[in-house]
Amino acid sequence: MNRVTESLNTFQQTMDTHTAQILHLNEGQVKLAYELNYTQAALNQTIDLVNEHSEILRTHETALRTLSQMTMFLSNRLSAFVHSVETHFIHTSIENILENNLNLQFIHHKDLPQVTKMIMKATNVSLDDNSASFASIELVTRLLVKQRIDFISMNKTQNNGESDLIGQLIVSSFFAAPSQTQAPFSLYELIPVPFNHRKQRVRLAQVPYAIGIESKGQQFIRWSKSEAESCNFAVMTTCRETLAIRKEGIDKCLSEILTDGPLESCQVEPHIDPIFVQRVDQHWAISTNTTTKCHPIKLAEAENMKVGVSKEITLPPVALITTLDSTSFIYT
Repeated sequence: MNRVTESLNTFQQTMDTHTAQILHLNEGQVKLAYELNYTQAALNQTIDLVNEHSEILRTHETALRTLSQMTMFLSNRLSAFVHSVETHFIHTSIENILENNLNLQFIHHKDLPQVTKMIMKATNVSLDDNSASFASIELVTRLLVKQRIDFISMNKTQNNGESDLIGQLIVSSFFAAPSQTQAPFSLYELIPVPFNHRKQRVRLAQVPYAIGIESKGQQFIRWSKSEAESCNFAVMTTCRETLAIRKEGIDKCLSEILTDGPLESCQVEPHIDPIFVQRVDQHWAISTNTTTKCHPIKLAEAENMKVGVSKEITLPPVALITTLDSTSFIYT
């Protein structure tokens, strides 16, 4: 019994040490229930923390409201900028068309792939695999031969007063297309290689930049360098500048070149440079004043500065050499 009494006294002392008043209502009367000091302090701290969090939330709410306003402002500015850019392209495109600088810049970039496919299908134009390095719309633009701008007004009865549309701006574009009955031409680029003639270094004069040959009908088309600027024969089968079709007998010099005959009708012009080198597919066209001795080496040997003993080759003043991509020549 004494031990129970001592335990109760110890428990009572502990309760007195950690006292905090908790009140409850019972039948309208306020009664004292327990006293818990630490619990009351924790509750007070919790209330302070809640108040602090509420203040932080109010600050964040204000910041979010400001951020939302700034986002709306930036969105409006961005929309205005996009509209300005798009209309700028349209204005520039129309101005260029009126100055006879034909273009397709008025077409939205999202519509360009569909428009390009439609034009190529309608004109029966094909592109080479190498055309991946070129924009298709750029190649199609080269086929433009004429453009016209028309404005068709619209009265109120047509739009039923539902919009502010006053009319439609129509741009008509005309493209060069190959004839379905036209025989195909084989295309060649002519490179006038210098050569020694009567103790002078000369090359053929007035040689066309490119020629197209139709062997069945013995016809050809010739382009000068300026006339071929609008063409891209490497990737496109059609050129906007389709010149007159000629017979081989009309140009005697060109006929002599094509038939590999004596060049009796061709004119020559002086060429000052002592060395002429030009790449032609897997070949090298080389022209010098005299014969040249050289050694073929591999590119790996040249990069490592290690040149082995190889057979010496003597090149004539004018030579066409076929080499692999891994082979180079060192002059001796």
